[in-house]
Amino acid sequence: MRMQTYQNDNQMFTYCDAELSIPERAMQSMRDMITQWQQHFPKEATYVQEHFGVPSLSLRFDGVIHEDGTFLAYEVQPAGAGIGYAGIVNEQFRTIRDRFIHNIWPPFKLVQNTVLELDEELWLERITLEEALQSDDLLQLRHPLQSLDGRNARAIVARSIKPVRFSISKAYGEGLGWWKKVHYDEHSADSLPWHEGFALKPLWGWGAYDIMISHPLGRPGGSATRSQILRTFERQKDMYLQPFIAPMQKEIDGRMYNLILRPFFGYNPHTAQWEPWGGTWNARPAPALRIHGSSDAIAGPLTFKS
Repeated sequence: MRMQTYQNDNQMFTYCDAELSIPERAMQSMRDMITQWQQHFPKEATYVQEHFGVPSLSLRFDGVIHEDGTFLAYEVQPAGAGIGYAGIVNEQFRTIRDRFIHNIWPPFKLVQNTVLELDEELWLERITLEEALQSDDLLQLRHPLQSLDGRNARAIVARSIKPVRFSISKAYGEGLGWWKKVHYDEHSADSLPWHEGFALKPLWGWGAYDIMISHPLGRPGGSATRSQILRTFERQKDMYLQPFIAPMQKEIDGRMYNLILRPFFGYNPHTAQWEPWGGTWNARPAPALRIHGSSDAIAGPLTFKS
C-alpha cells in the first residue's frame, strides 16, 4: 500500500491507494434515499430547483455499510465539500466528475470568500462576488449574501446550482426519519438515551461543529463527556437527536482504523438521473469517532462496480 501526502496553501491530507468498493445493495439503498431526500429538502428559487427540480447538481453521503449490505447514512450534503480532493485520491471519480463538467452540466463558476478553506478551487474557476454580479454565469456559492440588497441576492440565488439559504439546513433528516428535534430542559440529562448511544446535531451547520457523540459503552475514542454534551445542548436549545451509528473498521499497516465512506452522486439533467461517482473512504486510528479533519486522518479511493 502506497501512502502519499497532498498539500496546498490551505490544506494537507494523507491518502493511499487501498481501494474499497460500494456493494450493489448499498448503492440501491442510497438511490432510494436520494429519491426521498429530494422530496424532503427545503425548496428555494435556485437555478437547479427551477430548471431541473432538484436541490443541487451534486451531493455527498457520509455513512457506513451495514452488516446486511445496506447503507447507513450519517447525513447527506448538497454539493458537499471534497469533490476536489476526491479527484486527487480516486482516478475513477476524477474521470466521471470531469465528464460531467465538460459534457453534461451547464458551466458554472465558484463564488467563494477567502476565509473558507475548501477544495472547490481544485476543480472550479473562482470569481469574486462583484464579478458574479456583473456576469450571467451560473454559480456555486460559498459566499455570504447578507451584504447584498434583496434584488441582487435574489438574482444570485436564481443562478445557483446548489441551495443557498438552506445549504446547511438539516431539516430534511426529520422527514427521512433519520433524527428528531429535541429541546433542552431541566429533564434533558435523564431523557437522553445514554445507554443506546446517540449523536446530537445543530439544526443548521456543516463539518463537525457542535456535533456531540455519545458512545453506548461510555467514552471509547472521542465521544463527548456527559457534561460537554449537556452544555452544548443547553447553549443550542434545540438540536437533532440521531441514533448512534458505529463506524466501520479496517486494518491498515497492522493498525486498526475506524472508517466512514463519503460517496458522491452527480445529477444528469439529460437523463433526469443521479449517477454514482464513487468518492473516498476516510479513517482515523481506532477508537477515534470523529473521523475527518484531524492530522492523523487518512483517505483512500471509494469506487463502485460499473
